[in-house]
Amino acid sequence: MIPRGRVDRPGTPIIATTVTIHNTDNSHPGANANAHARALVTGSLLGEYLRSWHFTVDDVEIYRHIPIDEKAYHAGPTANASSIGVEICQNPDQNERLAYENAAWLAATLLHKIKATPNTGLRQHHDWTGKNCPGVIRGRRGAWEAFVADVTVAFAKLSNVGGLVSIRPRAVNFTSNNPEAAAAKLNAALASPIIRSIIQSEFLHAAGGSEIEASASSWLPKHLKAQYERAKSNGWIQPFKDEAKRRGFSPAVIMAIASRETNMRNIIGDSGHGYGIMQIDDRSFPDWVNSGAWRDANLGIAKGALVLGDKRNQVEEGRGKKLKFGSSSFVGAVFNRDQLLRITIAAYNSGLKAYYHFSTSGNPDQGTTGRDYSVDVLNRAKYFDAFLGLSGNLKMPRRQLTSSAERILEAISESADVGNLDHVYELWLGDAIGDFGENTLTSITQESVVSWLKIFSKVSSIAIQSAAPAITMEIYLKYEDLFVKALNELSPYELFAVEDFVSAIQDQGMTFTQMEATTVAAKSAGESDAATNYLPVLAKFKIDQEYKDTRVTRYTGTLVVSDVEGNVVGRFNATTGGFVASYRRQYGPTPPGYFVVSHYRPRTERWATRDGVGFTFDLDEVARTGSRSAFRIHPDGSPPGTHGCIGLTENSAGLQDCCRKLRANLAEVQEFRLLVEYGKS
Repeated sequence: MIPRGRVDRPGTPIIATTVTIHNTDNSHPGANANAHARALVTGSLLGEYLRSWHFTVDDVEIYRHIPIDEKAYHAGPTANASSIGVEICQNPDQNERLAYENAAWLAATLLHKIKATPNTGLRQHHDWTGKNCPGVIRGRRGAWEAFVADVTVAFAKLSNVGGLVSIRPRAVNFTSNNPEAAAAKLNAALASPIIRSIIQSEFLHAAGGSEIEASASSWLPKHLKAQYERAKSNGWIQPFKDEAKRRGFSPAVIMAIASRETNMRNIIGDSGHGYGIMQIDDRSFPDWVNSGAWRDANLGIAKGALVLGDKRNQVEEGRGKKLKFGSSSFVGAVFNRDQLLRITIAAYNSGLKAYYHFSTSGNPDQGTTGRDYSVDVLNRAKYFDAFLGLSGNLKMPRRQLTSSAERILEAISESADVGNLDHVYELWLGDAIGDFGENTLTSITQESVVSWLKIFSKVSSIAIQSAAPAITMEIYLKYEDLFVKALNELSPYELFAVEDFVSAIQDQGMTFTQMEATTVAAKSAGESDAATNYLPVLAKFKIDQEYKDTRVTRYTGTLVVSDVEGNVVGRFNATTGGFVASYRRQYGPTPPGYFVVSHYRPRTERWATRDGVGFTFDLDEVARTGSRSAFRIHPDGSPPGTHGCIGLTENSAGLQDCCRKLRANLAEVQEFRLLVEYGKS
């Protein structure tokens, strides 16, 4: 669906009285319904004039882009205000006969819905504006009359069921305890153009992914709980653990991919191309699929873990090298361990495209289904990690750790070994490390400083929002002699991480005037980004004050939130900043420019909780400025300061109000842009 509120889908209500038929005028191979759906959703068709329509049809799929009771821009003002637009694909690699059969069925269904008939309600684009469209049909003698006849036959069949019967697409469930029976059911259903159209419609098919992925962003914890119990009852938990260990991943990550792909079911999906619980693609692995191994979910789990490992190896081998993706060349960007995991997961869905987008924009999900594949998988993984750790209890409480550096280092090592350190840190380990650090500050010794720095060095890349950086800085400022001596007892790896932190806090940074001066260029870079500039700007963070506390530099301003109509609905006090007066460093303030806002999450961690209210919204920087790769909006919790995120400093009522308004916008448009500006004027 095109995001509601965008210029090509304003949400203007209409009462449709006709159905208008078009051809796409796109004869390139691969220009199918999926390709046109992607072009509409991403905004790549936005230009000097508005273009949008309600449905796209090819030989195997039908996509709905705009509800039939909303205006689209497809055949001139009169048609746009009263007619449903249907585009029929004309790519040479499709089965044209089936495409027109599907279009005839869809037109008949829509005419029945709006209480019109083929004689009174079916139109060509040409009828409205004189344009030679639908070009393919109009270019063949008798083709329009034949199409109208097909629509009339389909309409008669629908009418025979009785005028009072509501015509609604039916979702066909291909899940079965017998995978062979499920496959047979799918193949039988696909033999019928009408049923095939229903199966492949937007009700089950998200652009570019498997049928199940249409609900990828709407899951609840209880759904994941049910999936975990299904895996447990089928005996799949141990295979997930074994294969994850063999390939060096967290079992929760492998389970989360299965959840995203199939809702933890052993099915055929992705328009008949995805096989088994991990949706192995028959175009990439035809021999494996044809062997029938996918019917055994245990083998499917093993294959999926192997594929994921291969994706990781491909990314690691490409670091710093000149690579080619499609017609584009790029140099593989440097990444840390956490970024590698995100790129790898995204690559499971989109291949090398994930590394291309990370290297060019910093967001590996840019080319994935829903543009959120790795983020969504990692969110699911947090719950599966909890289920695996506590035998199915939904909420994972904070674990009781003694104030022992050895115990904490052991937990870090165990989590890192299976690749889920960031999840464990966020679930409970971060708070445990914070407690240990606070205890260290109350009884400083040479030994305790060494222990603390060993711990900090292993989590510094994921501890930006926690208390760990503040504790490390306090030790550095107050006990510099002990700090310097402790460096001599660290390993080379540990020393590198700690010295990098020290380098950051010693950075003289940028003046406010310098940051203000870069705002214009940052805005311009974001506005020229074709991948995101179609998104509405529904929030602005205007930073107008700077203050310093010891070595900490913070900035304050106002977060202004608008609704999808452009009306300002709230102004909220906010802060950003940390140890560095430069947004180009990891511990600095929020960079200027545009960000994409997405993914609300409730939170209980200290850094994201204030006055009893905790939440985060993801921020993806549009034009990378060389600082962190992950930002958020959240309450400014403990310790004060956000190290790059936007921290809200309101009371409980203000925080809840801001959260409601941001969530309301996401409910309307799925994603929107936020502009960060520095300026005292």
